[in-house]
Amino acid sequence: MSQNITCPECKHTFSLADAHKKEVENIKENAKKLGIAEAKAEKAEDNKKLAAREKELKAKEEKIKFGKEKLAKDAKKQAEAEANRKLAAREKELKAKEEKIKFDNDKNLQKVKKDYEKRLQTGKKEHFLDIQRIKDKAKITSDIASQTAVEKKG
Repeated sequence: MSQNITCPECKHTFSLADAHKKEVENIKENAKKLGIAEAKAEKAEDNKKLAAREKELKAKEEKIKFGKEKLAKDAKKQAEAEANRKLAAREKELKAKEEKIKFDNDKNLQKVKKDYEKRLQTGKKEHFLDIQRIKDKAKITSDIASQTAVEKKG
């Protein structure tokens, strides 16, 4: 006693067992297609998430690269500033040494000048005394020469 069913689309008559079997196959096939479609949708969603994550990672890499470049530039600027500071300190030190040398030279020049003037004064005094002695001797010689013979005996 098998029951028959007529297909509403094709108007064929099938047994209930065949129709049930065909319906199960259709449900399985639809489930399989639906599963594939869902898997494809999940895959597409995962691909979108992956692309977004890759984009985010690339942005982070760019940010890190920019940060490294900035750090390198900052380090270079800091090194230049340090070098400029050292150069300024060295120039200041050299200028101070130059001023000290100039001061010492002026001091030595004044000392040499003072010693020279002292020697000159001493020389002038000695010369004056020498001239005085020569004049005194000349006067004595002149006095002796002008005395008469009588005055010389007396």
